[in-house]
Amino acid sequence: MPTQGSELADQHLVIDVVNRYSDAANRRDVESILELWTDDGVWDVGPPISLLCEGRAAIAEVLARIRSFELLVQVPSPVVVRVDGDVARAHVTIQETTRGPEPGVGWRLTGIYEDELVRELDRWRFKRRTLRIVHADRPAPLGTVRPAPFTDHRF
Repeated sequence: MPTQGSELADQHLVIDVVNRYSDAANRRDVESILELWTDDGVWDVGPPISLLCEGRAAIAEVLARIRSFELLVQVPSPVVVRVDGDVARAHVTIQETTRGPEPGVGWRLTGIYEDELVRELDRWRFKRRTLRIVHADRPAPLGTVRPAPFTDHRF
């Protein structure tokens, strides 16, 4: 348990980064997601997706695909954080449902993100996000998708 006010503030800021990631993913706001990464960040997604992106440019290339998704909803559970100076570790369980632009492309999954964040220019950013998928169900979910009434969430 944190004992100092600054450690509590850092924990809050790290939790905010994790939550902003899910929020931006749900809005398919690639630019906002990329702001959360260091230039040399690593995104490692385990099987059955099996994806490894090294560097912000590689992450951007993969994330560009989500703009065409008909449905993407990522729901994070409470975030657990440990801060040690300018490095933080966090983990969060997510539920994610997607449906891509092509018929049958998508999934429902449960996974656990294990994150390493660093303080960079007075902001916390992901240095590494590792997603271990504990359950995945394909094909894409059926049903009607209604567009979400997104407004500008950049605060």
